[in-house]
Amino acid sequence: MTENTVPTKINKQYSIRRYLTFNLICWALVMTVVPGVLVYFDAAHEVEEIFDANLAQSTRVLHGIINRQSIKHKQDILDSLHLKDSLEDDYAHAYEKKLAFQIWDGDELILKSPFAPTSHLSKLEPGFSSIHIDGEHWRAFSLYSIHDKWWLILAERADIRGELTNDISNNHILPIIIFIPILTWLVWLITKKGLAPLYRITAKVKQRHYRNLKNVEDQQAPLEVNDLLLEINQLFSRLNEAHDRERRFVGDAAHELRTPLASLLIHTENAMDEKQEPEQEESLMSMKHGISRLSHLVGQLLLLSRSEGAASGE
Repeated sequence: MTENTVPTKINKQYSIRRYLTFNLICWALVMTVVPGVLVYFDAAHEVEEIFDANLAQSTRVLHGIINRQSIKHKQDILDSLHLKDSLEDDYAHAYEKKLAFQIWDGDELILKSPFAPTSHLSKLEPGFSSIHIDGEHWRAFSLYSIHDKWWLILAERADIRGELTNDISNNHILPIIIFIPILTWLVWLITKKGLAPLYRITAKVKQRHYRNLKNVEDQQAPLEVNDLLLEINQLFSRLNEAHDRERRFVGDAAHELRTPLASLLIHTENAMDEKQEPEQEESLMSMKHGISRLSHLVGQLLLLSRSEGAASGE
């Protein structure tokens, strides 16, 4: 590209609209995802606390209503009731298979719920514990009966807690996922409306004739764009003043040169009318042609200066 070459197009490598949209969406995601993660862990903790409290309370209630005299032949009764319910009851809850209790007398299992495994749901130690049995994770609470000399264990599958935690988290995160496309559209629309004055001023400048250096008027320009508009108008004003000075200089110079050139041309023609040597006649003829060309150029400059003055309203 040479020095006089003017680029007609600028590569669009940066967009304020894309920048604002991208950054606003990213920060919105950060501000929603981080609380979502915190909600998940907080919900998991609260669910653990509530289910553990319920597990301990249920164990103590069960301990209060069961004794050695009451459990004689109770296992057969429980099994028969479970068989009857499985045949007749269509309203059983799916979580029934995830709840279980056991009563251990040492290493002897003396009573269990229908869906409880035959292996220990917990170590024979008081309090809470977790154990994996047949690929399932159980959360259990164990209680030792001093009066009956046995261990009562009440347990539930851990996936119950996981499902509740996931439900709480999904109820929080799902609206966010739905909200993100809407937010993206709103941000894109708002930035488009916010940058509309720039697009409008750009269109006004683009549609102008190169001789039109009047101020760009936009009564709706916001404060942020008003400074740019002011600088553009000041630039146009300086360009207009410089152009006027150049035009006046060209007009004045052409007008000042016109009379001396006409006089010089007359003197040259008078000299050619007199008897001259061939070499002098040839020199005078060349001078006459040069003066004629220069006079023509001065006339064109004067005509150009007058036409530009008329176009500018002077």
